[in-house]
Amino acid sequence: MSENDRISGAGVNRIGSPSDEDISAFGLLEGSVRDLRTRPSLALPFLLIGIVLAALNLVRLRDSVPVQLETIGRYGVAHLTVLSHPGSVQLVTRPVGAVFGLRLLPVAGIAAVWLASLTATAAAVTAVVALVDGDSVSPRDVASVTAYLAGLLAVLSLVAATGAAFGFVGKLAAFLAFVFVSVRLFPAPVLVARGASIRNAVRRSSAAVSGHGVSVLGFSVLVGTFQFWLGSLPLLDAPSTSLSLRVALGTFLAVAVFAPLATLGAVRVAALASDE
Repeated sequence: MSENDRISGAGVNRIGSPSDEDISAFGLLEGSVRDLRTRPSLALPFLLIGIVLAALNLVRLRDSVPVQLETIGRYGVAHLTVLSHPGSVQLVTRPVGAVFGLRLLPVAGIAAVWLASLTATAAAVTAVVALVDGDSVSPRDVASVTAYLAGLLAVLSLVAATGAAFGFVGKLAAFLAFVFVSVRLFPAPVLVARGASIRNAVRRSSAAVSGHGVSVLGFSVLVGTFQFWLGSLPLLDAPSTSLSLRVALGTFLAVAVFAPLATLGAVRVAALASDE
């Protein structure tokens, strides 16, 4: 396959080529489920990475810096989740204020776990895209997707922190900015995994989502909320079981079941992106 075809996604086995009627929230979800049923091997990368992410969440639980669990028990069953990117799972999070005033060594440990999580997610996304395209996984593409995700999350975190300083109005503005950016850039990791530069992927992703923003948002909310519910289930009313085991199980289930669907949905939206 030529480099141009690889970057554009042309000339590949088009599992992720939606027809016009498929560009809806339920159409993307149905198409992603159909892709997995057609080729179950597409689930394998996130099955493996789910184990890695579960282990990393256990590391977060066991260090001395406070964390919080993003579960039904905290937010209620009516809580809706918007994915920041395909493969995103936020079961164990750390309040931004928790790292202020820490010594260098704990901060370095937190950063290392965060980077390892991003790299694992990037590897799984890149592997799914490679399987769809009939390609091999390139370490360079994994590194590029990791860099993209790190930049995206850094920007979103900065927006959230800035909004929090301005009360309710600031938080609302930050949330709307989060939704807008997450939706417009939803297929960008797929384009980066195919060899596009980050700048080019951002531009083409935004163009691909244009006119389909509500559908992509709906798909993100469907997958993100189902993922949130499933990840929460092991943490509901099971005091006889260790918290660590329940967190590990919740993380693995959320990643293994719904992260492949989110990524395949992003592949379908990326098919709308124009060539360079």
